[in-house]
Amino acid sequence: MSSGGVEAAGVGETKRRPPRWWLIASGVIVAVTVVCCLAVVWLMLSHGDLGLLLLTAFALACTGLVWAVWSLVGLIAYRAGWVSLAAPAVVVFTAGLVWSGIPKDLGWWLSESALERAAIACSPADGDRRIGVYEVSTIRAEDNGCLLTVPGYGLIGPAGFAYMPHGEPPAPQHEYDERYRHQEGPWYSFST
Repeated sequence: MSSGGVEAAGVGETKRRPPRWWLIASGVIVAVTVVCCLAVVWLMLSHGDLGLLLLTAFALACTGLVWAVWSLVGLIAYRAGWVSLAAPAVVVFTAGLVWSGIPKDLGWWLSESALERAAIACSPADGDRRIGVYEVSTIRAEDNGCLLTVPGYGLIGPAGFAYMPHGEPPAPQHEYDERYRHQEGPWYSFST
């Protein structure tokens, strides 16, 4: 019997599979995206340097541009744009994670006990060292507590964490005095 001369959809088409090199290159794009996103999460977790965060965001944007062109080529030439959906999925997941504040909270949770030990000792010291996940440049006693300066934590001046076990820190009296914001228990964040 005849079906009226109408060919069933897809019977006459041959599906072009993407070549292996295209799939490998797509995998490399996804891997670079994952590395950039992990760097963003680490920098948010450890209050890393703002300049490094901007550089990582730039690398991620460049990777996104390459991804867009590569996906368009794959969609047109091989009808395989779905292969490249992993990269934007990783970016969306990372953006949600950063927006939720989970990396920042996790960094604090992982570091609080080490920071507390350093703050109780409050041995004045200069020079970068890692305490928990944070890089601390100076530790100094001030305002009835201990200040731990984290490079890159503030936009302009020194900033970091303040351990104030004897109550609230004093209100700023001068323009360049530390300004405190309560974080948890005897802990405050400070900036100048």
